[in-house]
Amino acid sequence: MSSLKDKFRSLVSSTSNTGKNDGQVLYSWGHNGNGQLGIANESQNFGNVVTDSLRGKTVADIACGRNHTLIVTSDGILYGVGDNKEGQISPSPADKKKKNFKLLHLVSLPQPVKKIVQLSCGLYHSACLTSGGRVVTYGQNQYGQLGHSHDRDPSFVMPRVVEGIPHSVLTQVACGEHSTYMLSKQGEVYACGRGSEGRLGLGNIENQHAAKPVRGPLEGNPVCHIAAGKAHCVAVSVSGRVYGWGNTADGELGFETNEDYIPTPQQIPIQALISKVACGDTHTIFLGYDGALYSCGSGEYGQLGQGDKTLKVVPPLPVGKLAEADERIVQAACGAYHTCVLMESGKLSCFGKIGDENVFSPMLVDVKAVFRLIAGGTSTFIMRLNDVTPERRVLKDKNLGMNVEMVKQISKGGSKSSKLKAGLFDMYSLNASFLDKHHDRSNNDDTSSMVDLEGMIESLDTYVESVTDKDDLRRMRGLVAGLVAQMDKAAPFVTEPDQLRAYLILLVSPIMRTAPKEHEALVMSIFRLPEASRELLLQWIESDVPSNVFKNGLVRQLIGHLDKHIEFQKWTGQAVTLCQLLSRLHDMVKGRLSSTEFYTEVPAKFSPQQLKHLYLRWRAASSSGSGANNSPEFSLFKYPFLLSADTKRRFMKIEDQEIQHNMFAQNLFTGNVPIFKLDVRREHILQDTIDSILKRRRKDLKMPLRVSFIGEEGLDAGGVRKEFFQLLSAELFNPDFGMFREIGKTRSLWFNNTVGSIMDIEDVSQTDEYKIVGVIMGLAIYNDTLLDVQFPLAMYQLLLNRFPKTPTIEDFQHFDPETAKQLSYILEMQNAEELESLELYFSITQESFGQVKEVPICQGGMDIAVTMDNRDKYVENYIRFSMIDSCQDKKDGLLEGFRYLISEDLAALKLFLPDELELVLVGTPELDFSSLKENAEYEGGYDANHKTVKRFWKIVNEFTYSQKQAFLKFVTGVPRAPVGGLKTIKFKLQRAGPDSNQLPTSYTCFNTLLLPDYASAEKLKDRLLLGIENCEGFGLQ
Repeated sequence: MSSLKDKFRSLVSSTSNTGKNDGQVLYSWGHNGNGQLGIANESQNFGNVVTDSLRGKTVADIACGRNHTLIVTSDGILYGVGDNKEGQISPSPADKKKKNFKLLHLVSLPQPVKKIVQLSCGLYHSACLTSGGRVVTYGQNQYGQLGHSHDRDPSFVMPRVVEGIPHSVLTQVACGEHSTYMLSKQGEVYACGRGSEGRLGLGNIENQHAAKPVRGPLEGNPVCHIAAGKAHCVAVSVSGRVYGWGNTADGELGFETNEDYIPTPQQIPIQALISKVACGDTHTIFLGYDGALYSCGSGEYGQLGQGDKTLKVVPPLPVGKLAEADERIVQAACGAYHTCVLMESGKLSCFGKIGDENVFSPMLVDVKAVFRLIAGGTSTFIMRLNDVTPERRVLKDKNLGMNVEMVKQISKGGSKSSKLKAGLFDMYSLNASFLDKHHDRSNNDDTSSMVDLEGMIESLDTYVESVTDKDDLRRMRGLVAGLVAQMDKAAPFVTEPDQLRAYLILLVSPIMRTAPKEHEALVMSIFRLPEASRELLLQWIESDVPSNVFKNGLVRQLIGHLDKHIEFQKWTGQAVTLCQLLSRLHDMVKGRLSSTEFYTEVPAKFSPQQLKHLYLRWRAASSSGSGANNSPEFSLFKYPFLLSADTKRRFMKIEDQEIQHNMFAQNLFTGNVPIFKLDVRREHILQDTIDSILKRRRKDLKMPLRVSFIGEEGLDAGGVRKEFFQLLSAELFNPDFGMFREIGKTRSLWFNNTVGSIMDIEDVSQTDEYKIVGVIMGLAIYNDTLLDVQFPLAMYQLLLNRFPKTPTIEDFQHFDPETAKQLSYILEMQNAEELESLELYFSITQESFGQVKEVPICQGGMDIAVTMDNRDKYVENYIRFSMIDSCQDKKDGLLEGFRYLISEDLAALKLFLPDELELVLVGTPELDFSSLKENAEYEGGYDANHKTVKRFWKIVNEFTYSQKQAFLKFVTGVPRAPVGGLKTIKFKLQRAGPDSNQLPTSYTCFNTLLLPDYASAEKLKDRLLLGIENCEGFGLQ
């Protein structure tokens, strides 16, 4: 190897000016039997490319076949040297007898061929890419590799443009032994020529005499670079994934398979993002974005650089010695059985069959002036340039798609839609657009879409606003329709992440606001995707789409499409598909986005008769068990999250009225009074209610309730019933009564951990007492009347039979957020001593009737200390005891009583979510700020007549409901009023010094707001809202 190294050093250190062109020098080595190296002495296999033809010219590109070489200068002049027996250098009649050119020969191409900018050579054919984006081919055409002239003599075929690519602008051409591959500006790959071993990637082994697009995983997948071997081809996508097809018998595609060839593109298993590839006859070299090198295939001559004679390497492995050299590789080129790479520093490494020697381990030669590397067949060429910089050695890719800055520039003026056509209205280009700045450094996995969605939305928002001309808008909608049609056609074949990106971009693109019909069609296309691809798209939506875009740019737009179907009651497959997508979106954002964002409000506009007709038809179909799926209303009621709580309440009222109507008819027939009349004394309202419930039959309780207070006049038209439930709630749900206890600072009520009877009713057990409570709650819902009570979400989960069997810390956060925060802190502790200092045991502190006691949460818990090893079990037991074990019988009793009236089979009940049932039972918590004001106290210089105080009350009274909730949480620690309303809160407003920029603060434990004496109402409102927005934690704010 030392002699070979010496030859390299001698070659590149030569100071000869022969072949020197304005500082550029060409060197070549390899077999030179046909003169393909361009060296004066054909017996020499190392040396300068000697020619007067290139003097004063700059070489733009070189391509090497097995026995011939093409060179093109920067002004587009083409030269060839070497074998010409099939016309692969010059097919002109004048040169037909010249089977070989020992010196560079000027190749004349027919007009009007434009300037040549890139070259590639097969075994006996040549391909030239022109500046106009066309590929011209000539030479042998035995298998159709020229893509034209299939009806002519297959040898010495004259140059012509490849057929089958009528509109695409081409940017690269690569030749296999008897095949040709072309890459378009949009990133689409075309192929023609020999089809054996599946080398064309078209799914068959037939020869193709005109270019055909390579589909499958490359459909819509923007490819930025291609390379071809003897009978295989490899393509690199814009995201750095690599796809290969063709012969795989020698492992050249990196697949561990028993198949000899793969006829369609498949992703090559390599754990790196790749920027460039190079192919030898039966091996492939991969250049990573990080500058590392990988190889696979046949290593018989050392061409893989793996250090020894390796017959086959799969999957691709790093070239170890180069990795040890700690050098960033910027170029790689392959001959038939050898590989050459160029480092950013200028060092050159070669391995494989170099001349007559086999080099198994990469050798490094310092050739700092080299800036370009070309290889093919048995030949290698390097271009040397004086004063070359490391940056110049890095071969840059052209941007295939649009980016944020490009869109912003286009938005500033000119004809908008035509400028964006190539970038945004083609599936290939769209998949290459708006890639985030780190996409080439991400891991080679599918967890991220690699799209800068925020930048895309911001720039396209500006663009859409700038398009005001009606004709431009119409053209843009036409372009969108064409793109959606393209994506719909491709959808069943989308299996790769690089094909899928366009669906995500277009789904949330502001451009789709101008084309709602096409946006709905896009949704239909998404459900034509293979299941795995659709699931990946949904994963991207969940992880990558910003929350505001998720809500406004996706959910609300989909609801808008659905509203049209509901309004006109068009229950087509499209409506069902919209519901299915919304259902998945709803499931993925539970707890992070309010369910109200998914509500369709169209049913709220329906008349009572329309609603009743709609509901009863669905219920009849559901109860039959056979026609539900065929019911025209099914697609709506199958997705209850789309219906608002008020709509569901109206449906429940319809069902209640139906039941009550039936009871009314039965009692009328028997002569009984068709109502449930309840006479109570105000001072004994609870006792009288319980006595009456215990004496009535179930069917009596299901009749319309009429309440009267003994000794008071007046008919119950609803107002008396409402007052009855308010008074009953105040007594029954008062923590001092003992059936329920308050949960921390939430003021929500849960079952009290008491033993024995509370109501003190003869022959009524504690379980039966809670059954009575359940009946009262059922009566309230059944008679469409609110209760004045606050329960945690767990209560409504219980009533809907959706109570978690094993509650988690997430469930407990809804139940007792303050304690849940403390338990989470225990789980996150890193220091065992800190945990031990808390002196915690497997017990819980509870208060009952003013007495505080410690209760074990497991057998012997009072003696079990909490440690780092058992803290998970402690938290699990704590949660389970608080929500289940301490009150299991009481929960069962209350649920039994509720079901006594509100059957589990009640169709309308199944529509509710737990938080929606809460609204039906207790209503939207009323925040009466006038009551808060009436009982307010002032300190620090404020009084009711102070100008700042007056401004304050005017501002908070004008708050929206959500702002009032946020204010209440800021001041008291919870967003709801206690039982009895805001009048029960002792609110204090304290002056916090003179005017300043300081934000208001609060003492939540004392319900006190510290408010500076701001100079104006505007500043007061601004500072107050900002303070509310920025408040975190609990206790002292």
